Amino acid sequence: LTPPGNDGGIKFRSDGGVELAGKAQIKSLPFRPNVYFTAEITPILTAPNTIRLRFEKINIRKLYGIALLGSVANLLQNQIISSAVDNITNNAELARVMSIKKINDKTLELKLENKAFLPSFARGVLIKDLLVKRGLMYLDFEF
Repeated sequence: LTPPGNDGGIKFRSDGGVELAGKAQIKSLPFRPNVYFTAEITPILTAPNTIRLRFEKINIRKLYGIALLGSVANLLQNQIISSAVDNITNNAELARVMSIKKINDKTLELKLENKAFLPSFARGVLIKDLLVKRGLMYLDFEF
């Protein structure tokens, strides 16, 4: 998420959305280019320990190391969102601590398992509510 020389990381916005900046490799394009992007994501708690993530928009800053014009980047946006959703769905590391269900090309549902919570005292807790506000993500737990 934080490639050298580029902004990266997660920001919790005041409108309830999450902004993710980072670098990804797009395997569906020729030469598998690195893409530097900013993604706008909306998280919604649909059930205890179940978070639905919807990719609203991806802004591409660089492709093949070259800054892109907005019109060119917009043409690639849906392909990159779909690729990101597929990569998260098929990620073996994430599958160890959660089940991941693809809802559509822009939406995932993550069901966190007990082993997703660290430290170990938190195992067995339920996330009962989620709120993104004032630059923070608030989680309401039930033990």
